[in-house]
Amino acid sequence: MRTKPHTISAASKINVTPLIDVVMVLIIFYLLVGKLAADRTTAVSLPSSGIGFTDTSSTGVTISITQRETGPSEIRVGEEPVTLSELPVLLRAMAAQAGPTSIRADRGLPFAEIRPVLDACREAGLTSVRLAAQREEAP
Repeated sequence: MRTKPHTISAASKINVTPLIDVVMVLIIFYLLVGKLAADRTTAVSLPSSGIGFTDTSSTGVTISITQRETGPSEIRVGEEPVTLSELPVLLRAMAAQAGPTSIRADRGLPFAEIRPVLDACREAGLTSVRLAAQREEAP
C-alpha cells in the first residue's frame, strides 16, 4: 500500500512574526512602566557629583530627607514619613530586606540635618549606607 506524501496546506502555515512584534512591544512597555514606577520616589534635589557609579537596582531601603520651608527636615522611608526617633526601630525591622540602604538628601540641607539619620542607621546596625547624588555631565 502506497501512501501519498504529506502536503502542507496554506491553513497550516502560521506567520508568527506579527505575534513576536506585539510581544516585543509589550516587553518594552512593561520595562518602561517598571522604570517609571521605580523612579516615583520623593522629589529630592540631589547634590551633583562627577564620580561614583550609577545604581540601577530598585531593591533595598531608601531614606529621603527633604528640606521644609520652616521647621526641621522631613524624613521618609520609601513613601512613608517617619520621625527621627522611629527610624532606628523601623530600619532594624527592615534590615532583613535584601539590598542596600540609600540616603537621598536635598542639596540645600546642612550636614547637621543628615548626621542624625546616619546615626540612626548606625544604631539600627546597618554597616553600609549609600549616599545618593546626581551624576554631573562632563562638558
